Amino acid sequence: MLVATLIIVVALSVVAYAYWRSLPSQTGPMVTLTSPPFELSLALDKTAYSLDNNMTIAFYLRNISNETTTITEPDIMGVDPNDPAVTLATMSEGVNTSYNIPGDNPLGVEFPFSFTLFSSNGTVVDKFPSGGGITTLISIFFQPGASLNQALQVNLTKYSERNLAPMGHSLQKGAYQISATFSAYMGDVDHLTQTFALETPSIAFTIR
Repeated sequence: MLVATLIIVVALSVVAYAYWRSLPSQTGPMVTLTSPPFELSLALDKTAYSLDNNMTIAFYLRNISNETTTITEPDIMGVDPNDPAVTLATMSEGVNTSYNIPGDNPLGVEFPFSFTLFSSNGTVVDKFPSGGGITTLISIFFQPGASLNQALQVNLTKYSERNLAPMGHSLQKGAYQISATFSAYMGDVDHLTQTFALETPSIAFTIR
């Protein structure tokens, strides 16, 4: 039974790594916010899209301190693996959670980041994820230099139809901006201290 479980874990890790490697390279714009002990970065694969494109949004969180840092998420948001609009890929190094899951990549379906999409006049078009999630407190442990890297591949047409249309909005041709946020408690589930929130500067892009 243990051998079978290990085989499944290894297979899932290989699949996740292959998917991550298949994503478009992050040669587009990137912004970074440094607020010790973390560095948070947001990147796009390019700066101009059409509505029939896929848009890759990458999130990088790195422990820049020389000590193991523990944070706790009060409500980690998940990405539905059956959602045709958004696909999540995760790579982590030196990151573990309070989940009792073998391996170093237990955040394959959880998404502790969020992004805000703005129109050219600063109006908020959407915040993703918008609500819900796991209500159990979950601690994430970052070894010195550890990084949690996640990429959302967004089908812009389906994203507009499924995420924006129900709110009476839709993506149109024009200029937009996007920023990333990561918020949590410092400490583990039994020793929570202050809360913090990191938000990157925005990246400008267009839909044409």
